[in-house]
Amino acid sequence: MALENLFSLEFTEAELAKLDEGLGLIEGVLIGKTTNLTPEQKKQYGSIAEQNKLFVNKAKGLMEQVPQHVPVFLDKAEYDRDYLKCFAS
Repeated sequence: MALENLFSLEFTEAELAKLDEGLGLIEGVLIGKTTNLTPEQKKQYGSIAEQNKLFVNKAKGLMEQVPQHVPVFLDKAEYDRDYLKCFAS
């Protein structure tokens, strides 16, 4: 069976200008709120592998069950925000 071109898309110059304007607005909002990591930093921080997600979920559950045992060096509110960003789906 031959592959067919199922989708063809073209933008007018006016549409492209609107897209550029919209992206510019988004970039303007994000200025100063994002961080670009170097390749070395990406290696340093890495990502959470599937098998480690169970550990993270268990740690979160324990911190919620026994809040008095949350380490003082851990900002729980920041942890919760990061957790939602990484695990909310």
